[in-house]
Amino acid sequence: MKKVILVAGLIVVSIVGYGAAGPYLTISEIKTGLVEEDSEKVSKNVDFPTLRKNLKEQFSASMSKNSTPGKKDGSLEGLGNMMMTQLIDRLLDQLMTDRGLAAMMEGKKKDLSKPDTQQIKKDDLFKHAKFTYDSISKFSIWVTNEEGQEARFILTRDGLSWRLVNIEIPITSS
Repeated sequence: MKKVILVAGLIVVSIVGYGAAGPYLTISEIKTGLVEEDSEKVSKNVDFPTLRKNLKEQFSASMSKNSTPGKKDGSLEGLGNMMMTQLIDRLLDQLMTDRGLAAMMEGKKKDLSKPDTQQIKKDDLFKHAKFTYDSISKFSIWVTNEEGQEARFILTRDGLSWRLVNIEIPITSS
């Protein structure tokens, strides 16, 4: 009887330990995938469709907040919104690549005008990041960028696995 309780206890402790280490294991897998340029490994741990949707909503909200209120010319406003949506889509397509993700993890801005030739170093990804559990199924990584602003990478749990689903980027209005 004591052996059964001991085995059951070890199983519970193992599951809880794996669950607690899950976000760190996912982060390690993402970093390894980026360094090895293994898109399959990265996409296994990053929910790109959800990530793009969340970033698109973030950019759209920022753009609408910064738009000039008071002008209610429907045709120009509609045209502007359509152009802004296309611009955001193109921007996200360029940013949501392995290298774009790596640049954000390093706290750097991705220069869209230059080709990516620099080697990604695993130790540079999330180098000075802060890690926090927000809840049992939500984990955040805080990275300070070159301007001193914090970006927040959000992982959520699905069963025992974790995936990157959102990045809250500090968007400055100019």
